[in-house]
Amino acid sequence: LTLNYDFSFSTPIKLFLQLNDDFSFSYLTDELFSKKFNKDSKVLELLSLLPDFAEEIKFDIYYFSNEKKYRRFINNVANQLMGLDIVKFINNYYGITESKNFIVNLIPWRTYGCYGTCNNDDLYTHLCCHHKSKNENDIYPDNDHIFNYSSFLVHEFSHSFINPLTDKYSLITEDNPIFNDIWEKMKELGYSSNKSILNDHIVRAITLRFLFLQRNDISYYNKQLETDENWGFSYIRNIMASLEFYEKNRDYYKNMDSFYPLLIQNLVEEKHKIK
Repeated sequence: LTLNYDFSFSTPIKLFLQLNDDFSFSYLTDELFSKKFNKDSKVLELLSLLPDFAEEIKFDIYYFSNEKKYRRFINNVANQLMGLDIVKFINNYYGITESKNFIVNLIPWRTYGCYGTCNNDDLYTHLCCHHKSKNENDIYPDNDHIFNYSSFLVHEFSHSFINPLTDKYSLITEDNPIFNDIWEKMKELGYSSNKSILNDHIVRAITLRFLFLQRNDISYYNKQLETDENWGFSYIRNIMASLEFYEKNRDYYKNMDSFYPLLIQNLVEEKHKIK
């Protein structure tokens, strides 16, 4: 699925975000239905059954009877997000001028990862949350990694900007052997296409730049950089060097869209030098 259709853990989330409140659907985007589900009629069949299934299991009754519990989780996370000016940084860094809705979605999945998706102007960070202690309201995402709310949010929201640029320019095709030296490590992490490897390299580099520029926590920054490199993101320093150039030349590069081709050019040129 991952190799042939760019399917990933975030794909079901993207699918359900296109449903109406009663679980019916008016349309599915071509990017989702055609590319990630290969126009499989079984997907449409599943969706057609959802409204009756939700009514049969009385989902609304269950949801609203537990709403107070959900609210406790939500309020706890919302309090921890207070004061994190993530939206301002993202808008400035990417050069976004149009209005976007930044939404944090808590999901109780045990996939040990968080996901960034977008649906038109709604940008989502999906945080997989787990209990942190005996306090039932004390939850946090992804208990296998260094945790920091701000870096998680910058990382996941960034996918809504970087992924479309990678699709738009298509400068590194899937038959390009550029990532052959790290392919096995990336595959173990769930990145089984050039596009997904490239996207996460760039997003991780931008997240590190955020930590350096906004948090001024050099110790955490160095630790996260070391972690990313140990996981196999070998080209992250090259991308960060390009990003530093971007930051110093914002008078010329008004947004990430205008700079993206140069970022890829620098990456490709380094690869040729290594050869």
